[in-house]
Amino acid sequence: MSSKWPYVAGIFDGEGCVCLHERQPDGQSAFFLQIIIYNTSMNLMKWLVGNFGGKFYTRSHTDWSKKIQYVWHPSGKKNRESFLLGILPYLVIKRKQAEIALDFCRLGYGEQEKRRELVQKCCLLNQREESVETNTLNVITSSQVMTKIEPELIGDNESDLMVT
Repeated sequence: MSSKWPYVAGIFDGEGCVCLHERQPDGQSAFFLQIIIYNTSMNLMKWLVGNFGGKFYTRSHTDWSKKIQYVWHPSGKKNRESFLLGILPYLVIKRKQAEIALDFCRLGYGEQEKRRELVQKCCLLNQREESVETNTLNVITSSQVMTKIEPELIGDNESDLMVT
């Protein structure tokens, strides 16, 4: 196993995006899959291209950031599928979106209704509608978190110094 997959999966979970779109430019539905990583590091963009192929481009400045933002994406259907397969075992946050994107990649031509269904599922996940339901089942208050964490922190402060 190469250590690049867990690393890039972590980056993707935090800085990546799976977007499925339906457009009707000439009256007929056209569906698009985008797999993107946003970041302000040129070194990361070069590393992504060197390890996974694809392309990156510069995104214009936003009101909230004066840094140049770069956008990387794998090129081509096979490369997108290979990238998703490589990161899937390590994803925590965007696992369901990646699974939907894999299903989308594997569809044959003419499966418009299935494509539309996958677009809707991915849009719902990206809007965090599903997480609202799951996060309310086991709500932990901030006082419960402090109670659980505090003894561990006190224990660390009381440990003996180690001289090496």
